[in-house]
Amino acid sequence: MFDDVNSTPSLQSCGPKSTDTSTKRIDWPQSNQPRTYRELSPTSSTGSFRSVQRGESPPSSSSLEKCKPASTISVTQQNDVLVALKEVLKSQSISEVRKYDGKRSLTDFLREIEVKYPRSLWSDTDRRDILLNHLEGTAKAHAQNLPVEILNGTFDGLVEQLRRARNTPCERLKALADWKNLRKHENESVFDFCCRLQKIAKRMSSQTECDFEMGSKLYECLADWKDSYYMLAALDSPDGHVYEEVRKVALRLERTREATSSTAGKTWKPRPGKGKAERKGDHQNQQLTGSRQPPHSGVKEGNPSEERGNAQQPRDVQGAAKLLSAFYET
Repeated sequence: MFDDVNSTPSLQSCGPKSTDTSTKRIDWPQSNQPRTYRELSPTSSTGSFRSVQRGESPPSSSSLEKCKPASTISVTQQNDVLVALKEVLKSQSISEVRKYDGKRSLTDFLREIEVKYPRSLWSDTDRRDILLNHLEGTAKAHAQNLPVEILNGTFDGLVEQLRRARNTPCERLKALADWKNLRKHENESVFDFCCRLQKIAKRMSSQTECDFEMGSKLYECLADWKDSYYMLAALDSPDGHVYEEVRKVALRLERTREATSSTAGKTWKPRPGKGKAERKGDHQNQQLTGSRQPPHSGVKEGNPSEERGNAQQPRDVQGAAKLLSAFYET
């Protein structure tokens, strides 16, 4: 047993024989396991660390996006589905789009198309075909005569051609005739009349500014109103604000007219006949005179022609005196 102990090499034999370490460099054997260093994670706000092997580059942003958790992807998909469902419900809540014949408002027709068939759910080709299927009359005939490039083109290109078809000399002549014959109806409010005036003015000259013409037309139609000179003074407003100022004055005058007509009291008229005090006095006089009143001759009072035609009526003063004396004697 002791022989075995003595046979083991001593610790001194395993160490270096020379104690001079300043001139001789010791090369320690490297470990087979790679060293690691700690890197601050960009996604951690509290300074969390992760270990990355030496010689490897950190993961790229594209690889990180591919490694998104399933919960994040599912939330995005749910939001897209909810948006699409909202658009579908909105389109189903309105009525069917009326067909455009080239006479009614093109702006209203395009607004109905945008709400019923939104761009987010329908492709441009589908919306173009839907627009063509909702044309009739003059508008359909005009669309059929368009070049093939426009018919097979974009939705906006087809809309531009429909707008150009409305800006014809015939349409402007009709608008001018309606403008000349424009008058306010008897029971029409100022607000409704202004809406009708603006609509005709837009048909007449949609590209040019007609602010002063609209203001002067409104004053002309309401010139017979009381205090209409306030609207005449509003015509002196700055350019671009003439019609708006005249419209405000017209609305204010309308409210004044309505308030005056509703609060105006009825004129007092005396009732026909005598009052209570007068009837009481007549009754007392009748009781005092008693039977001294002359008999009623059957002739209405206040009619000279009938009084002159009565045979019993005295012709002179003497006849009247005789008649009175005979009456008192009886």
